[in-house]
Parts: sequence; structure tokens; C-alpha cells
Amino acid sequence: DQQCFTIGCLNKIELQSKQPYLINANQTSFIGLHIKTIAQCSCDTDINIQQDRQKELLKTQKYCLNGGYPTRDNHHIKCMCPDQTLYNGGERCQLTSISFD
Repeated sequence: DQQCFTIGCLNKIELQSKQPYLINANQTSFIGLHIKTIAQCSCDTDINIQQDRQKELLKTQKYCLNGGYPTRDNHHIKCMCPDQTLYNGGERCQLTSISFD
């Protein structure tokens, strides 16, 4: 059993019906959507598992270019580019500039 240290809560919004919600009061009418808000607290381990899955998916989709591979930096996914290449400046290891001597 893993211990959970809650790091925060998120609000999940669900649309309850595709039909408009009508409030009719004498001379005034309001039309809106029927929405439900659900609070969800997440564990740090839950977020790490989700990001590891995302990282594996990015590998299969070849998100990183030119031999780069996805890695996790805190709670963000970024690409690690091969050493001694011209691609280190790009977010996805893409060639950002080239110069000639």
C-alpha cells in the first residue's frame, strides 16, 4: 500500500444534459447549461504514474526528433537531445539554427 500525500485538488466539470436548462420567471427567462462540478484530489504518485504513461506514449509517437527521447522534469515532459548535436536548442530536438564557417 502506497502512502498518499495529497498535493492538490482539481475541479472536473461534467455536462449533465445536452438540452438547454430553462428558468422562466414572469417577464424574465434565463437559458443555460446544467453543469456539475466534482472536486478530485490527486496523489503525487497518481500524477507520476500518469506522466510515465504519457512519456511512454510520446516515445511510440516519436514526439522527440533526431534521436531525442522524452523525459520527465518535475511535472513536465521534455526532450533530451543526443550529446554533441545541433539539436539541443529545440524543444523537441528539432534543428533551430545552422551556421557555416
